[in-house]
Amino acid sequence: MALASLLIAVSPGGSCAAEDAEVKQPVQPRPASVFERKVQAAFLAKFPLFVKWSEQSFSDAEAPLKICIFGEDPFGSEFDQAITYQQAHGRTIELSRPQIASESEHCHIVFIGAAESEQVDDILEASEGKSVLTVANIPGFASRGGIVNFFREEGRVRFEINVESAERAGLEISSQLLKLARIVGEPGG
Repeated sequence: MALASLLIAVSPGGSCAAEDAEVKQPVQPRPASVFERKVQAAFLAKFPLFVKWSEQSFSDAEAPLKICIFGEDPFGSEFDQAITYQQAHGRTIELSRPQIASESEHCHIVFIGAAESEQVDDILEASEGKSVLTVANIPGFASRGGIVNFFREEGRVRFEINVESAERAGLEISSQLLKLARIVGEPGG
């Protein structure tokens, strides 16, 4: 419910984006506004609460859940503050900012900013076969095999989820989160 409340609170139109009957294509890229970056950071901070990783995804029972922001960080200190003292599934959350794809191999969530769009395939390849929630704000990211992609629609920040990619990564995404997303791919596909 917290995620739905967040979506309603940040939608300029005031209605829940998940209630829109008509599905539209993502708007072509343009730099995200400060407001859009704040909304994306808020969602990114909440995603760990709505995704489950297998215990094998962690080195031990005390290991933190690692969120990595790959390349140029579009969020700055706002995201750091959003996850301070936050826990997900009894684990602390740790933030890192790797600069090359191979440094992201121990991450549970990898956010790829639009400035890194040329490296998407390398990052997705480095994440292949691992329980990594890949997140971006790059047009076509979910269709290329990424899991969560932010886009703008009618002045709102929305996201799409590639359920096939999530299943291949061994991630269990909450039905609450799926209800708010535009679904890409077919479960079990």
